[in-house]
Amino acid sequence: LTAVARQTPGMSGADLANLLNEGAIVAARQNKTEVDQDDIANALERIMIGLEKKDSVMSEKKRKLVAYHEAGHAILGALMNDFDVVAKISIVP
Repeated sequence: LTAVARQTPGMSGADLANLLNEGAIVAARQNKTEVDQDDIANALERIMIGLEKKDSVMSEKKRKLVAYHEAGHAILGALMNDFDVVAKISIVP
């Protein structure tokens, strides 16, 4: 739960309940009997970022630009002492 707490600052009790419910849905879709950390991480990603847009098309130029931008976030995050550890970088539209 420490990892979840670090990734969810400012979430209310209802937000956290929703996160765990989403995690349970993710686990159930995989026929699991228990919710694990990966299920919660996937649920948090769905809540914070949203679902992948399957019909969205990104040009190669834009994909490269976004990749450089996101890499910049990761590099600065790694260099700053008081910055949270980067968990995932995505350029999925």
